[in-house]
Amino acid sequence: MVQKNGTHHQLRKLIDDLYAYWTDVSCPSNNGRQQWEDVWCTYGTCSGFNQTYYFQRALALRAQVDLLSILENNGIVPSSTESYKLEDIQNALNATLGDSTVVECNQKWLLGDYQLYKIQICVSNDTNSIISCPVQKSSNCGSEVKFLPFEPADLPIGSADNLADLMIKMPAAIDMDM
Repeated sequence: MVQKNGTHHQLRKLIDDLYAYWTDVSCPSNNGRQQWEDVWCTYGTCSGFNQTYYFQRALALRAQVDLLSILENNGIVPSSTESYKLEDIQNALNATLGDSTVVECNQKWLLGDYQLYKIQICVSNDTNSIISCPVQKSSNCGSEVKFLPFEPADLPIGSADNLADLMIKMPAAIDMDM
């Protein structure tokens, strides 16, 4: 991550939390670095925040919105065998977060099952509150969704010790995909 000398140390403090809470569990990389770079270039550079503050706020919002607990409190838990109705997932999220979420899935090739991939949450420009999405996107999931289990402890993760290898070195170019 490109930082001025004074903020490099602050960013170093976030790396362990980024590895713990913002890993990329998709193949071929499980360390999150590419995902952080993509998020920073797509959203962070136009946020008006420096990288440290941007990622601090993202981690704080993650702590504020405990999606796993919201789903679990509504009987939606990771399972290799169960499927859940998309409507039930959306209702659980809407009851707590209002119209601020979009559920995204990927589709398994052979069986055609839809698998929970991502839950997008709309946040105010100042990052202090969750808001209703200004443009309501539709879910790409089918009516039945798998919520597969995984063990984050099994992922190969790094630490702040190898920060120099993991710095996001991205130009100030912005992907205006809005």
